[in-house]
Amino acid sequence: MDLDYLLEIGLEELPYGEIERIETQLKTLFMENLWRNRIDFNEVKTYSTGRRFIVVVHDISSQQKDMEAEKRGPSTTIAYDSKGNPTKALIGFAKANGVEISDIFVKNSNNGAYCFAKKLIRGKNTAEVLKEIVPNVLSKLQFKRAMRWGNGSSRFIRPIHWIVSILGDKVVNFDFASISSSNSSEGHRSLCKKLEIDSVSKYFDRIKDFNIVISYEDRKDRISSIIKKIEKENGIKCEEDERLLDELARITEYPTPFIAHFDTDFLTLPPEVLRVVLREQQKCFVTHSPGNSFTNAFVGVMDTPFYSRINDTVIRGYERVVRARLDDAKFYYEQDIKIPLEKRNEKLKGMIFQAELGTLYDKIKRVSALALYLCKILNISEDLTKKIERAALLSKADLATQMVYEFPSLQGIMGGIYALVQGEDEEVANAIKEHYKPNSFDDILPSTLAGSVLSICDKVDTVVSHFCIGNISTGSSDPYGLRKRVNGILRMIIDREFDIDLRVLFEQVQRSLPTCQGDVLKHLERFVKTRFEVLLKEKGFTYDVVNSALYHWQYPLRVVKIAQAITSFRQTNEFEDLAIGYTRAANITREHKYTEFDVDLFTAEEEHELHKVTQNVQEQVKRSVEKSDYTSAIRSLMTLRPYIDRYFDEVLVMCEDKRIRDNRLGFLRNIVELFHTVGDLSEIVAESKK
Repeated sequence: MDLDYLLEIGLEELPYGEIERIETQLKTLFMENLWRNRIDFNEVKTYSTGRRFIVVVHDISSQQKDMEAEKRGPSTTIAYDSKGNPTKALIGFAKANGVEISDIFVKNSNNGAYCFAKKLIRGKNTAEVLKEIVPNVLSKLQFKRAMRWGNGSSRFIRPIHWIVSILGDKVVNFDFASISSSNSSEGHRSLCKKLEIDSVSKYFDRIKDFNIVISYEDRKDRISSIIKKIEKENGIKCEEDERLLDELARITEYPTPFIAHFDTDFLTLPPEVLRVVLREQQKCFVTHSPGNSFTNAFVGVMDTPFYSRINDTVIRGYERVVRARLDDAKFYYEQDIKIPLEKRNEKLKGMIFQAELGTLYDKIKRVSALALYLCKILNISEDLTKKIERAALLSKADLATQMVYEFPSLQGIMGGIYALVQGEDEEVANAIKEHYKPNSFDDILPSTLAGSVLSICDKVDTVVSHFCIGNISTGSSDPYGLRKRVNGILRMIIDREFDIDLRVLFEQVQRSLPTCQGDVLKHLERFVKTRFEVLLKEKGFTYDVVNSALYHWQYPLRVVKIAQAITSFRQTNEFEDLAIGYTRAANITREHKYTEFDVDLFTAEEEHELHKVTQNVQEQVKRSVEKSDYTSAIRSLMTLRPYIDRYFDEVLVMCEDKRIRDNRLGFLRNIVELFHTVGDLSEIVAESKK
């Protein structure tokens, strides 16, 4: 008879960033372990709140499946005597496995012939297997940071308070982290009541009666619906914040929104400061009036099933905390604007960027020099270049302000605000404000040209600097955020259509650093290509197109345009034939790295013919690439196909005469390099081979 199985782990308050990840692991590990242990089931569902993880296995078989296993016995030389009769060794093997001698069979292997017996392994009761499976699953969970408690032998995301483990209506007993499983849970913490679970079928009703909303989606809907009611009653609109909504839905068990207010005097603070205090510090939603201006109302969320308990005293408590935080922010703001940003740079001379690389002031000098260099490459106007240089000079000044010291997430943002208040040009202020963007893999890009240039230079300096002192991201570890910075550099270059050479920028920074260890450019190439590969695949390009286009990894814009052009042509017969022809030339010249050749040494008509056509195509490709038109460049290269075919049909490249052979290899190497203008075509997999 099929039953349902329930596991509930009760813990202390869980960190928001781990809940969803652990819930996903639980589902995967449960399914894998059940399959591995030959236990049939219909579905595994997982749930989580801020205090518990729940796993429900529906229609789980009451018994393991039987399994027929092959047991290896003695070799035939030991199992049988010279007359072919079974020896004591074989008789003992048969008896131990409960089979007759006649059931024994022989299989050959590299080590000789051996006797085997098939043995039926009867499946255990599911409850017995679960006693082993569940502790194993819990011990395999991965956490960013685990806790130890008691005598230090227990390790989990947070200390465990209870474990419920029930199959049907029977407790499945096991111990984990010094806690014994039972059928005893707890209701909402505001009730302070124990909750006995009689059976899995009654669990959902019982848990609901004790004020636990176990579904994340239901908690999210509850928050949204109550907020809509508050908005309608008060004539306000909560600012959309999907991340805050997600966090509040995950860390609560019975979320209940409420409205509170702060003094209108604080509305003079920059909106960004209000958002940080209310969103990040207090986990509250900021509100707007119908005219879209900020109001002094905010919406908080309490984890309580009793709305009546959110009385004036509770609300005043929230308001008192918010008022204190906003008072601090207002004080910092008023004090900060008294000191010009440029004067704060003096303080940066004593603030270390990296011990081996000097101070933050040293960094802004490098970034400023790199920005001037990049402006020159991009032919940016003299006026905007001066503004970008000014923004670079002031870009880190806000790190010396009280506001950013207290609210680090406002770095850059406050620099832009202070710059504008202190009379700096608006483009300078915006560039300062945006130069940390994008700050994550899905963050928005800078909206201004100056902001993009400054952001690229700042990120390039940070990445190269860390590589120079050996701080290279490995595996899943990225403590210095180098992956997201490289991702941001690539995205900005592509978005702005900057046709720039990253290697040159890397070299510029490397030369300006006081120290640099190892072959940094080689490590950077590998790192950038890996990040770029991920980015291109996310854009929908196939792996072979990505590998081909990444031949020009140092030119990010060209890589994308090449990938787009190859994708548009790759399914045509002409392109596939061209790729094959290129591969023939590339393979035969793999060991020949020189491109020198002498036309006077050509002896065959096909050599002169291919040379003449190649010269024309070379000019066409050059003009197309100057316009970033790689589609036309590929179309021009495709005209070489019949001439390349004829060349290989009629000309013996690897002839006995070394001078003629080297000359032909040099000529073909020239053609290979011409093809490399549009990537490494040997990476393209023919459609028929996919």
